[in-house]
Amino acid sequence: MAELFTRVFVPLGTILRRRGRADPSTFVLGVTKPVASQVGPAAGGYDPTKRIINGNYTMATNEILENATINGWLLHAPGSKVRGCEITGDPAGAYVNGGGIVRHPSSAAGSVTEFCNIGTKVLSDPAMNAMRMEGPSLAYRNDIHGGTDAIKVANNSTDRVKIHANFLHAYAFRTDDPAQAANAQAPGHTHNDGIQANGNAASNWEAIGNFFDWTYDPAISNAAPTIIFGASITLSNTTRATNVLIDANWHQGGDVGFQSGATGGGQVLGDIVISNGRWAGNFRLGMAIRYNAANYGSMQGEFTNTYGEGLSGVPSSGKVAGQALAVGNGIKRD
Repeated sequence: MAELFTRVFVPLGTILRRRGRADPSTFVLGVTKPVASQVGPAAGGYDPTKRIINGNYTMATNEILENATINGWLLHAPGSKVRGCEITGDPAGAYVNGGGIVRHPSSAAGSVTEFCNIGTKVLSDPAMNAMRMEGPSLAYRNDIHGGTDAIKVANNSTDRVKIHANFLHAYAFRTDDPAQAANAQAPGHTHNDGIQANGNAASNWEAIGNFFDWTYDPAISNAAPTIIFGASITLSNTTRATNVLIDANWHQGGDVGFQSGATGGGQVLGDIVISNGRWAGNFRLGMAIRYNAANYGSMQGEFTNTYGEGLSGVPSSGKVAGQALAVGNGIKRD
């Protein structure tokens, strides 16, 4: 009887882990910091060595793929779910799969990538993104690294893209990026962002509880950056971004924590809420949030419920022009 009792009353968390699912009781979105031990296959109780797929993989509608290593890129379908996988990308071409190692196309509504390790080991072209999210989809507790940008948002839907509790880090830095050849400050230096949203598809997304540790990976870079370009989150080249929530994230490194972008004219930020942020304060430009007042007018977002010591300031001479919001507007750091 004692043996039966033990078998029946196994803790729920143990059962979930045995089935390859994470115990939800120990991780709280926006409260638990998604460091390396809290993300990726092991954190979800998965084993990506169980199945090896050599080549690119296209999901079927509502397909569930778990416990696999994909030595190529992955393309989602409507309702498809990828869990506990390692996805290494295809180094043969940056613009294969729309420029992303994992791609959620606009047609793949309801697709999910969770508890995965996503990042290239060899980068032949600095324009690759680790993930592209082009429609209503979810990225949850992934270890995302490599590529020029970790996640590119290009959402053409009115439903939100959801980026929750991911660890975004270890970008690829290059000194021969053709897109940055005309950069007067550092020609050819790649511009690296944790999340980049731009153009007319920069609306309708949320980033909650992510950890942006914006440092470069020497293994997939051709030099150490002397000047860091980029931010945890960059939004640029949009006529008006609406329905955007940036909440309870950890921001560390890069130029700034959030920037509205500094290119183009007559562009206005719209309905953007930035709240509950943790700002490390080690940003190159000495500010957590930057926007170009001449091009963007007033920041029409809301800055609330932040933590720690205040951070403010304007860049010194010779750095990119911009404007830092004052401590009273809720820009704080750890």
